[in-house]
Amino acid sequence: MASHHSTERSTTPFMEFRAGGVHLVVQRPPYRLFSLLGSLAGVLGGAYWFGGG
Repeated sequence: MASHHSTERSTTPFMEFRAGGVHLVVQRPPYRLFSLLGSLAGVLGGAYWFGGG
């Protein structure tokens, strides 16, 4: 059986950053990092809000 999936895909990067000689390309969104930062912000925000900071 022949596969219908293409082995070569031209994907558009999620984010591309260029500054001087630095070129950073992120292919997929870092969902784990986003969820970790969101959880951390929620915990710190709740501690500040309820702690009377």
